[in-house]
Amino acid sequence: MKDFDEFDDPEMDDSEMNRDDDDINSQIDGESRINRDEEIRRMSEEADRANSHQLDFFGDLPTFEDEEVKEFFGNMQNPSESHRLYYAIRRVLMTYLPQGKENKPLRDMIYEQKNIFLTQGKHKDSKGIRHGDGRQALIDTELVVALDKVKRWAVNGAQTFDIFIEFRDLNIQRGYVQEE
Repeated sequence: MKDFDEFDDPEMDDSEMNRDDDDINSQIDGESRINRDEEIRRMSEEADRANSHQLDFFGDLPTFEDEEVKEFFGNMQNPSESHRLYYAIRRVLMTYLPQGKENKPLRDMIYEQKNIFLTQGKHKDSKGIRHGDGRQALIDTELVVALDKVKRWAVNGAQTFDIFIEFRDLNIQRGYVQEE
């Protein structure tokens, strides 16, 4: 196997290697630039005529209406919107869930159901690592749904068991957890 030093020409640096091959970036006057551009156009047209058979490589591509494009791409990730929605969910839960050290296990069970939902069913492994991040959940199918659930829960009295059931039922419905 060749050593890297065998490939380098110690007499020539990078700028010298490319100087002879590429005259496009050199400083030229306006008339020469026009001539060069015309030559590139002529060469491009010849190449396009010779390769016209490649234009139908994909065949007839379908066209899409704006609503179809929005429906397809609407659930893409948007970091700033995902951040805003995730922390809105978190803020509502922190405000309305029971406080205190004695209620931490209850809060943790609710947060676990929420996180399973937001990570599309990722559970913690034996080391306690989820391998998913709810802050990067898809906007339309997870974050908006979760925010809607916690807002309704807060408006309807914020009974702790109700929000647990809401997230657990969503997880069962999507196959993220098994019904007990």
